[in-house]
Amino acid sequence: MKHLLLPIVLLCAGLTALQAQSAFSFGPVAGVNAGSFRWIDPPNFAEEEGFQFKPGWQAGLHLTYQFTDQLSLSTQPMFVRRGSSSGEESVNVRIDYFDLPLLLRVNATEALFVEAGGYVGFRLDSRRFNEDGEYAEYSQENYDVLHRDVDAGALLGLGYRLGERASLSLRYSHSVVNLYENIIFTDMNGEAMGDQPKLLQQSVQLLFAYSL
Repeated sequence: MKHLLLPIVLLCAGLTALQAQSAFSFGPVAGVNAGSFRWIDPPNFAEEEGFQFKPGWQAGLHLTYQFTDQLSLSTQPMFVRRGSSSGEESVNVRIDYFDLPLLLRVNATEALFVEAGGYVGFRLDSRRFNEDGEYAEYSQENYDVLHRDVDAGALLGLGYRLGERASLSLRYSHSVVNLYENIIFTDMNGEAMGDQPKLLQQSVQLLFAYSL
């Protein structure tokens, strides 16, 4: 037994040192967001229609690789619920995604950091709620046809370290993919418009991350 004690102690010490020197870290990440839609080359009927930000939430895990003390790369697969509200019709649209963001983080100081990157989102569900909050069942089938299954966009954020393991991030995301997949907008003569309107998504996110 005495002969085994020293190897066990050395093994435990080696594993502890390896874990301390590991460049990888992981843990939960969760927070809230405010999402909205934005027209590019809006159709005529949308000129008087404005979109308002709608609250949502997101949660998942982060896996981070630390290149240096100032530079790291992180992927954060997570469930994201976002959407938008239309003030004119008091209609709420809610879309659920499984997002795969990839972020490059640069430490500006010991506490402050900036991050930038992109994301790919896979649509899980789309729903519309009327003014009274009632779910419009017909919207499920319609949105499954109209809404694109895959979203993609850019991310930019600013964060603050809360000690060695925790951090708080404020991010802005903007999609580059048209939300509508199977819609052709026409003019007053019934002809397809030359510059097809695009409906893009944007959101502001406040996230808390913790490294185990």
